[in-house]
Amino acid sequence: MNCWKKHKINSSTMAECAIDDLIIKEHTTLETFFQFLGQFAFDKAKDLIEKEKESIQKCHQANTIYLNLLSTLAQLAIAEKSYASLLFLVPKGFLRKDSSLKSIFETLLADLQRLEDRSNSCITPASSPPLSLTPSIGSYSSHVSGNGSIASSSVHSQIFEEMEKLAGHISGQLCHFVTARMEMMEFYEKMWNMSSLQFMKFEELANFISEIITRTQKLFHHPYLGSIKTSFSLECEILLQLLETQLRLQQWQFLPSLLHLNDAHSKLCIWAAPANKDGKKVSSHSVFRPVAVPPLYQWLCKLKAALVAKFSLYFHKILSQQTTPNEMKNLCSRAYIDYYQKIVTFQKRVDALCVALVLNTLNLESYKGHGYQYPAKNYEPPKGLDSYPAVLCYPIFLFLEQPNSHWPCVVMIMNDKAWDTRIADDVVCFYDKNVQTTYFLAKVDPYMTVVVILENKRTEKEGHITGFLHELCMQLRGNKVFASLKPGSK
Repeated sequence: MNCWKKHKINSSTMAECAIDDLIIKEHTTLETFFQFLGQFAFDKAKDLIEKEKESIQKCHQANTIYLNLLSTLAQLAIAEKSYASLLFLVPKGFLRKDSSLKSIFETLLADLQRLEDRSNSCITPASSPPLSLTPSIGSYSSHVSGNGSIASSSVHSQIFEEMEKLAGHISGQLCHFVTARMEMMEFYEKMWNMSSLQFMKFEELANFISEIITRTQKLFHHPYLGSIKTSFSLECEILLQLLETQLRLQQWQFLPSLLHLNDAHSKLCIWAAPANKDGKKVSSHSVFRPVAVPPLYQWLCKLKAALVAKFSLYFHKILSQQTTPNEMKNLCSRAYIDYYQKIVTFQKRVDALCVALVLNTLNLESYKGHGYQYPAKNYEPPKGLDSYPAVLCYPIFLFLEQPNSHWPCVVMIMNDKAWDTRIADDVVCFYDKNVQTTYFLAKVDPYMTVVVILENKRTEKEGHITGFLHELCMQLRGNKVFASLKPGSK
């Protein structure tokens, strides 16, 4: 009798160990899968799930919620790879079957909702599981033998209930993630469509992404989904910081622009750097070693670089005072676009009196002068011609000696009602016969205008001048970099 009790206790203990080992194995698979997704290792994630699913199917044909979840996760890995490659921005061919990424995510959402509903309606404490549920469960008998049949049934039941409940819960969490992912697709499509506008609505875009951040802040929060939650949050926050940078640059705000750029740069570094559970970089031999970053990440880096180049131009005067001319030239040459050198080269080629960026400070409440200004410092708003300072001018001597003979005409053109209606693609050409000077103007941002002043009469037919101004404005406004979102664009 005592031997029977001892054998029963041993069998029960071994069964409990089996439960722990098997559940840990399946949990580890899920956790590793989502870590791979969060680190751009989409193929690894898919292979991991396919192997696990194949292993289960070799042992049985049970149509469990967990097994169905694995099938859905494999499709999720494929969809995430397409998303990160920005393939959803490529239109499908005429009369082809609708295989768009949006429809794939919609199918995934429907499948996940069904799995969650099955879990909520089918799993009860008294439910009877099928004989085998996972490859590990099918082989648990190596741990339990003899009179352990009672413990065997208990192992099956507990593992079945544990994994089915987990599968249902994960499915519910992923419903929120897939929904958020479709919202992000809508955001990128909206952003790309705006690139064809004369002036992009950056404030509208910033509000859009800010709402997504707020709405998803407390969603898909399961610990196993932590990696994709972090990845999703970083993506949204980087976008928000870059859009805020563009808005602050439009208003010529030095410190806010710099802070937003720095924040975006820091988050881009964090997003691309894999880390272990302790937050330290893993070794090159780890399964979580870095993989090639996808086109989406590369585009975000490109957008940041474009904004750094714009920042360098708009605040070239104050930045050049912090270093030597040669060092400033070297730093600008490494920028995404060396705008200052482009202006220098253009000025010499057309023999212009000057090329300037002119700021309209009227209705610009944030304006307090060039560069950083102490917040508590009293500042008198400029008046008259001083309300239109040249924040950049080449040749530089015209910065120190304001060309008063030309500035009234420049301001007059900028204040002309006709100019207000031609603030985008059109380049305004005005010849003043009194001073024998031609002025070319093009609006870059709502408060910023590029002005080219040339001696003698010149016309709009001189394409090398209008072409340069048009190209410069398109690049500084961001139209080109946002249009490059679509794969294959330059």
